[in-house]
Amino acid sequence: MRYCRLLTWFLLNFLFLFIGNKIVFGAICIGSGTYSYTTSNCGWKITGYYCRSPAAAPQSANYTCSWNNGSCGYYKKDSCWCAAPGPLSCITGCYSGVDPYWSTSGCKVCTPVNGACGSANGGAFDTTPTTDLCLTGTASVVTLSGTTYTWTCTGSCTGSTATCSASNDAAPTFSSLTLKTYDGDVVAAETGSRNQICQSIFRQDTVNKNGVQFIVTATNPLGVGNIGTIQARLRNTTNTYTFNPVASVNGVATIPVDLNASGVATGTYNIEVLINDVGSTLNSGWIDTGRDFKNWDCKVAITGNFYDGSTGENCPNFSTNLATDINFSSLSFNSPSSGLSSNMSVNGSTYTSGSNPLIWGTSSYQAIFNSDLSASDKSLRLIDMGIGTTSCNSTLNFDLDSNIVDPYDTTPTLRADFSGMVSQNSWFQAIDGGVFGKSTITNFVPTTCGLSTNGCIEATSVGGLVAAPTINGFDNVNYSTPDNWYTNTNTVNQIDFFGKYKNITGVGTTLINGDLSDSNIINNDGLLIVDGDVNISQNKTTSVGNFSMIVASGNITIDPSVTRFDGILAGNNIDIGGSSATQLTINGSLYGTNQVNITRSYVDKIDNNDSPAVEIQYRPDFIFNMPTSMAKNVVEWKWGN
Repeated sequence: MRYCRLLTWFLLNFLFLFIGNKIVFGAICIGSGTYSYTTSNCGWKITGYYCRSPAAAPQSANYTCSWNNGSCGYYKKDSCWCAAPGPLSCITGCYSGVDPYWSTSGCKVCTPVNGACGSANGGAFDTTPTTDLCLTGTASVVTLSGTTYTWTCTGSCTGSTATCSASNDAAPTFSSLTLKTYDGDVVAAETGSRNQICQSIFRQDTVNKNGVQFIVTATNPLGVGNIGTIQARLRNTTNTYTFNPVASVNGVATIPVDLNASGVATGTYNIEVLINDVGSTLNSGWIDTGRDFKNWDCKVAITGNFYDGSTGENCPNFSTNLATDINFSSLSFNSPSSGLSSNMSVNGSTYTSGSNPLIWGTSSYQAIFNSDLSASDKSLRLIDMGIGTTSCNSTLNFDLDSNIVDPYDTTPTLRADFSGMVSQNSWFQAIDGGVFGKSTITNFVPTTCGLSTNGCIEATSVGGLVAAPTINGFDNVNYSTPDNWYTNTNTVNQIDFFGKYKNITGVGTTLINGDLSDSNIINNDGLLIVDGDVNISQNKTTSVGNFSMIVASGNITIDPSVTRFDGILAGNNIDIGGSSATQLTINGSLYGTNQVNITRSYVDKIDNNDSPAVEIQYRPDFIFNMPTSMAKNVVEWKWGN
């Protein structure tokens, strides 16, 4: 029996040692406490806890936990040892066969862990670090002494304590940004703290018209010597372009950027900077400088219409009527100062730039129309299609700058509308005399006459009566001035002037049988009676006090080359047509037994806008100088001029 007990005791101890040494490498038993027991016998108990002789008297004592053959246990003061039956187990009591048993809950098994510094160790911080202090262990409070932060990382289960430190450093901060051209000219910020590459200061650069220099100034509480490299980038919601870092000198770095070479797309960007510290990983982070920059191709699409301004509409309230039949065939915008020219695509009364846009920033653009455009007094209205601002120009010249088109609009577009006095039809005017018709008087005095500044009088008759059953003219133009005397009745008695005067003799009368075109005869003063047609092809002047009258049985025609004729003309029909660059002035009277046809026009129809092509000035001296043999008939026709 004793042999069996010894063998059993040996096997148990061996098992505890082997398993303990095998499994609990690095583990320790820690703890302490007080035990007590009341039994005086420590007997063997193989199936549970056991005690080893000698037996101890009832007592209580302190204990310290320790490893015993792979188990966490303790020695009693009287050398009675208790141990658990398995490895890595702390005994909770020693059983002597009689309750109660010893209480040993103060023992536990643990593995020692040394304290180790975290990634904050050796770093640089401008404020007290609070994270990544310890890799293992418990961090102490961080203290600052001078420029050094210190703290400890305390190990566990009797592990060692590590001492850690970091430097107190300040991150650099952004101070200011200056923009310069490659020529070195300072670029002042425009309204809204922004700039764009099409500004004249960039376009005039002699080194690189697509280049801009960012001059960044930084500060650091520890001095500018603690400022390292500086970077810049252009960023918007679509693209980001980051440029190479540049070493600072006394806290200032000049960062040159070639926008074309860098592939910067069209758009408006925030200018941002990153400022690095010297000798540490500290930096300012990307900072928005508050300055924006736009890169674009400076091209401005242009479109517009040509409106009829004959009724006097002024910019910005142009007429809504497009000008038609004005021979609008070509338009170009030329800038002599820059040598730029853009030809427009014309379609009727409208035009577009197509593939020939204007260039923003160009000065002294001039609108050049085809030379035979039938419109005068042209004016220009400019509308920024992006923001809607309108500019009015009395000339056809303008500078394409921010006053006309906002360059910061996503797609800068200009509308340039023109208005002009459309070339009017020919017309005539009687001065100090009336105009009478048996059935119809047609004379469209243009409203452009009243808008003229050259003294044009807007009326068919000045100081006389206009009378006919039907009078055709513009509704808004008086027939007569100053009192608009007119009547829609026939006040004309049909007179056969040839039959009445062909037999008169002795008054300087010349009688011609057949048609007459001899200017020498026509230019003679007195009464010329022609039994046929008369063609007047040369100017005739009659002095005051003399009398001149031509009476024809046929038609009297005045050639377009004639610019002045003094005298009274009476015939079956009087035809004044064709075109001339000069006004025809008739000082006298016209009488047509059938009708008077006045269709003569200026060669340049624009001249019709503010001047009658034919002007008849009544000469009362012809009536007073008329031979007495003719005077008895004067009451019948003196108003028929």
